[in-house]
Amino acid sequence: MPISIVCTVCSKEKRPDLGYLPAHKRYLGRHIGLVHEEATVRQMPFYILSGLHGLICADTLIGHYDYALTPEAAVALGGKVAEQVRALGIGQVHFYTKVTPAWLPYRSAMWFGATLGRAILFYNELGAEV
Repeated sequence: MPISIVCTVCSKEKRPDLGYLPAHKRYLGRHIGLVHEEATVRQMPFYILSGLHGLICADTLIGHYDYALTPEAAVALGGKVAEQVRALGIGQVHFYTKVTPAWLPYRSAMWFGATLGRAILFYNELGAEV
């Protein structure tokens, strides 16, 4: 049976700690905590779309890195996300995002990945205060 997930994009701001941290603790963007709470309320798994790692569970251990997804790289990331969607058995993605230039490649990659992976994608817009 396909699963439904709650997802948002990673953030430029990261904890600089050496070693590995769970993704939801590595990323410092305010939206990470807000969307994590939403996933908890919905009792759904929480995932983060990383420009480097693709679709990762919020508890996945990741090291510090500095990478911003470009529009040119969004298609390749979308292909990776499609593979992850199929492998994880994801049928629905509740994607929390903003319409800003920095977030547009992530929106494109998620749309492409969900479409190719045959998952239903629901966009949920985050407010300007996030």
